[in-house]
Amino acid sequence: MKSKLRTTRSTTIGSRATRSTWLTAVVAALTLGAGSAHADAYEATRWVMGTYLRIEIPLTAAFDSSPNAPKLEDILGQAGAATSLAFDEVQRWEALLSNYDSKSPLSRLGDAAPEWMTVPKDLYTYLEQSRDAFGLTGETFDITIASDPTVRGMDGLELRSSGPTHEARLTRAGMRLDPGGNGKGWALDAAVRVLRNAGVESAYLDFGGSSFYGLGKAAKADSWQVRFPASGDDAYVFQLADAALSSSAALRADEDAPDDRTAHIVDPATGQLVETDREVAVMASSATDAEVLSTALVVAGSNGFAWLSHFHAAQAVVREPSGDLVFSSPLAPFSWLVGTWERTVGDTHFYERWHSAANGVMHGEGGVLDENGNPAQALEQIALLDMGDGVHYVAYPVQNDVPVAFPLVDFADNRWTFENVAHDFPQRIAYVKDGADRMRVIVTGPDDDGQKKVLFFPFKRGASTQNKSN
Repeated sequence: MKSKLRTTRSTTIGSRATRSTWLTAVVAALTLGAGSAHADAYEATRWVMGTYLRIEIPLTAAFDSSPNAPKLEDILGQAGAATSLAFDEVQRWEALLSNYDSKSPLSRLGDAAPEWMTVPKDLYTYLEQSRDAFGLTGETFDITIASDPTVRGMDGLELRSSGPTHEARLTRAGMRLDPGGNGKGWALDAAVRVLRNAGVESAYLDFGGSSFYGLGKAAKADSWQVRFPASGDDAYVFQLADAALSSSAALRADEDAPDDRTAHIVDPATGQLVETDREVAVMASSATDAEVLSTALVVAGSNGFAWLSHFHAAQAVVREPSGDLVFSSPLAPFSWLVGTWERTVGDTHFYERWHSAANGVMHGEGGVLDENGNPAQALEQIALLDMGDGVHYVAYPVQNDVPVAFPLVDFADNRWTFENVAHDFPQRIAYVKDGADRMRVIVTGPDDDGQKKVLFFPFKRGASTQNKSN
């Protein structure tokens, strides 16, 4: 079961919710002008798998004023049809994986133990890949529940296939399967596939506040941004662009008594509940992988970071009981920089823009903006590099033939300091994070007379890259 980013409240696959299913369409920031309607986004929500699934589709095409532009009502109709298909697909997976509905294939498999049972192909694939995940996480991610402690995890699940026939069995009577650790991920990935097939190129899916998927780019930014934890200046900002995010916590809060938190994740190695107050967030290319890893890392903590190499584009942040955030990548603590930062001196507007890290490099550039807010003059290229021995800030000023590297020498209280005493000026560069949307860059070094010189550059985040809080 998963925890929300805002809280540690968990959700359950296929729970008997008393709330009715609903589907709502909300056209945000609707304005009228020049005889036409313009909308920012189409949003729909449905109660499914014991929680809500919200789908937001930016309506960028609605701003097209050309004569052949599609009508707003047509765009809304297409968005509504696509989200309805996606919701239906999630409900299909709920019918397969529910451990509350006694008629679901998953429940009937438990009832049939230890006999073989023919199962739908989709359920067979789910079981097969869950068994693979068990091995890829050092036998830590486990969907089986056995009353017999001698049965070790997935050892109690057997699969066989012959042509179109797929069979499974649980080897001990009383064994059950709990899809709470990855079922929502499977359904979320399926919903994304449906949206893609319907021609949707950009969408944001929020499944119960603990599982997310950013399809394509956000309407006015390169990615969808999600903060972990959801509150606090020290939050790590995940950048979702064709990527998923899942968060899990060892302790979950009671709906009626939020201060009352209980353990709910079992360590398969000991059969005991994980009592450590640990919270995890994992980003990966698929929601399934993200959920598998976030559940496993609740058990193992940062000791399980080696497992991430088995999953495509996976990175993780672990919040330990001390409150400290532990990152799987040396560049991860700098994710808050991603986006455009701006400052104004007189009539001149300067910018600094950072891009998401890839292959150990986080690229950026600085320059001057024109009157429309677009880059007009480049002043320097910059980058953060994971050099193996630490992170280096590298500047490529336009007036220099060679780049200058500044190794990271200190990090404390939202201040990252890079230093190169062999350089003339500056010798020290500090990035100071002042809340979610403001920062200072402080450069220090000797002037021409050898006296200490300090320059301050205050920036605020550009409006198009304001952090999304969930």
